[in-house]
Amino acid sequence: MLKKFVSIVTSLAMIFAMSTVAFAADDTFNIPPDAEIVYQDDEITIVSAPLTDDDLQTSLRNSNYGNAWVSSSTSGSFTVNNQHSGTVGLTMKVESSSNDSWAYISVLKPNGVAYLNNIYVDPTSGNGEGRKYTLYSASTGTYTFSYSAYTSVGMRIMAWMY
Repeated sequence: MLKKFVSIVTSLAMIFAMSTVAFAADDTFNIPPDAEIVYQDDEITIVSAPLTDDDLQTSLRNSNYGNAWVSSSTSGSFTVNNQHSGTVGLTMKVESSSNDSWAYISVLKPNGVAYLNNIYVDPTSGNGEGRKYTLYSASTGTYTFSYSAYTSVGMRIMAWMY
């Protein structure tokens, strides 16, 4: 009987210790309470949360940028050579003279693993400022932005990592 009791108490203690560690990971990154986790794996956590204007202006001065011009509906890709690691901001934006233009964008990490699949971006996304994400535990390297785009007037697809 004593062995069963000790086994149960030990099991409960281990479960409690593991759950505390799992929740502590979010606190390490200071994820805002209103943030939505859009992707998470062993290497990276990505949340969709607005940055303050001061954060954005400082970050964009230190940004890495990539883009593609498309004159008609097509698919393709471009790269961003990210020089930052740790907590990294990501903005994806589309500019066009027509609000009917749009793109679905997927992002591949430097190791070739895809995440953020088929993110819809049009000229009005984020009130014209694009889709903004925060990447925790991001690595340096070349990120690939693949897109499927629709436009009848042309558009620029852009990405910044900062």
